[in-house]
Order: sequence, then structure tokens, then C-alpha cells
Amino acid sequence: MVDAQFQERPLYSLAPLKKRLLIPHFFTFLGLGTIFYLGVLLNLYLLSLFQKTESLIRMITLIFLILLFLITTGYTTLRSRQSYSFYRQYLTRGKKQLFYREITAIRRQENFWDKIFQTYSLKLNEKWTFSAIPQEIDLQSYLEQLSQSRQ
Repeated sequence: MVDAQFQERPLYSLAPLKKRLLIPHFFTFLGLGTIFYLGVLLNLYLLSLFQKTESLIRMITLIFLILLFLITTGYTTLRSRQSYSFYRQYLTRGKKQLFYREITAIRRQENFWDKIFQTYSLKLNEKWTFSAIPQEIDLQSYLEQLSQSRQ
């Protein structure tokens, strides 16, 4: 076990904007869940099944959608609680780690939800994207300085 005094402390820590991650998730799931349920209802109508069978399929579909919503909302909530931590040689989010030398190009991106919540995303390479960063924070120049000084 590593002694607490030898653990490296982060230089900087940044939490994503929680409402930017949770509210779009809710609306996306609501829209897709509605389309899925309407598709199931249309299939049931076209198949002309017995009333008991239709009721059972509707109930199973609703239970499936509710469970899927709870699981994905829980995952999104856990993800929104993970902060980005910047260390001397690397950065982390949760258990994922990225060394500064692996940053290929820092590109700023904004989409519809980012404009509503006044946030932005930064794409660092093919696997890493910082999302839900408040516009007041200039993370791009900070990352460029860190990656240049570490190469």
C-alpha cells in the first residue's frame, strides 16, 4: 500500500458542469424512448395479438425503458462527478490517464447544448475529449502550455 505522503497531488482539478451532462441526457432519452415505445405499439397493432399478450409486451417494454433510464442516468451522474485532474506529467479522469506527450492537437468544439449551457469541449486526441467545460475557464491555453513544456 502506498503511503499518503508519497502520493502526488494534482496541480489543478476541474469538474465538468453537471447540468450540461444531465439535462441533455434526459431529453435525448425521452425522445428516443418515446420513438422506441411508439414503434413497439405500432408493431403490436399490426400483429393483432391477444389482449393479454399485448398488455404483457407493453408492460415489459415500459419496465425495460425505466430500467434503461435508471442505469444510463446513474452512469451519467457518476461520470459528471468525475473531475479532470492535472498532474505534472499526465492528466486523469476517473481511472483513465493521459500523458501530455500523447496530446496530438487541441481542438475546441461547441454544439447545440454547449451554446445553451455556455460550455465547450476540447478534443485532445482520438480517445480523449474534455466536455462540459464552462466558457469562463480557458482550459485550452493551459493544456497547450502543459503539453509544450512536457515534450
